[in-house]
Amino acid sequence: MLKQRSSRRRSAAASILGLTVLLAAPAAVAAEEPPGMRQSVREVKLAVDGLIYTSASGEPGPYLNADGRTMVPASLLARAMGVPEGGISWDNQAKQAVISDAAHTVVIRLNEAMLQVDGETVQMDTTATLRSGRIFLPARYIAEGLGGSAAWDAYNGIVYIHTAGNRDAAMAPDEAEHELDGLEAKVLAALADEEMQTLAKYVHPEKGVRFTPYSYIDATADVRLMPAELEDALGDPQSRVWGAFDGSGEPIAMDFGAYYERFVYPLDYREADQTSYNKQLFSGNALNNVRTVYPGAIVVEYHFDGQNAQYGGLDWHSLRLVFESYEGEWKLVGLINDEWTI
Repeated sequence: MLKQRSSRRRSAAASILGLTVLLAAPAAVAAEEPPGMRQSVREVKLAVDGLIYTSASGEPGPYLNADGRTMVPASLLARAMGVPEGGISWDNQAKQAVISDAAHTVVIRLNEAMLQVDGETVQMDTTATLRSGRIFLPARYIAEGLGGSAAWDAYNGIVYIHTAGNRDAAMAPDEAEHELDGLEAKVLAALADEEMQTLAKYVHPEKGVRFTPYSYIDATADVRLMPAELEDALGDPQSRVWGAFDGSGEPIAMDFGAYYERFVYPLDYREADQTSYNKQLFSGNALNNVRTVYPGAIVVEYHFDGQNAQYGGLDWHSLRLVFESYEGEWKLVGLINDEWTI
C-alpha cells in the first residue's frame, strides 16, 4: 500500500488579508504625484481565477501609499477580468475613469475616496491616485464592482481575483458529492492505475492540472500540466522543480514519475480511512489556501491516518482532488498532497 515514504517535510505560512488594484488613464493625462507617496514595494502579482496574469510590458508597478495600502494600476485588473479595451475610458475634464462590461459600470474619480458602482456610491478607505499616467486604487473595489471578488496572499504577494462566474461559495458536502456523480472515483482509479491518458480526459482543457507538493498552493511556482502533456508524462525524463522540500528547503527537482510516486500517489487512496467533500479532514502546519485560489471548487479529500505507531500518528497522508466547473462539466484542476510539516 505504501509505495514510498520520506521524512522530509515542508511548511508554508501565508495570511489572507485585504488587497488592491487599478485602472489605466492614457499617458497624455498628467498630474503631480501627491506628497508622501513612497517608493514601490516588492512585486505584486495578480492571479485571475487561479492563474497568474501577466500584464503588458511598461505597466507601472505597485507602491505603498500614505495609508499603508498597496496600490496597483486599475486598467490591469479590468482587462484581467475580461473588460474589453472599449470598456475602459478616461474623461480628462472630469478627471474620472469609467470601466464597463456587459453587466456593470464602475466610475472612479481622481483624488476621491469613493466610486460609483452601477449608480450607487461605494466608500473606499483610501483615495484614487494618479501615478505614471495610471489611476491606482485598492483592488477589491474594482473586482467587487465588476461582480467578482478579491483576496490578498501576503506570503507570496499575490492578489487573487475571481470573476463573477468563479467567485461562488463552496457547495455543502452532500451537494458536492451528488454534483460529481462518481467522477472523483474515475479520477482516483486512473491515478491508481497510472493511466495518464485516461486521467487527461478529466483535466481542465484550458487550465490544466496544478501539482501542489504540500498543502499551500503557490500559484507562482507549482507546476501545471495541460492534458496533452499529461498523457505521456510518466515516460518523460525531464526534471522539473515542483517546489521545495519541507525542512531543508531544497528544490524538489525530479522527473514526473518520481514526483508522482512521492507526492501524488504514495498510498492507494482507494483504500483511504476517510473521504470528504468540501470539508478538510486533517491538517499540519502548512496553510490550506485552496479556498483562496479556488473559492467555488469541489475539493475531495482522501485521508490516511498514521501508519506507524512509532511516529505517533504524524505520518498521516491526504490527497485532495480539486474540480472546477467548465462548460457544464466538472474538470480536474488540482492535485494536492498534504502531510505533516515541520
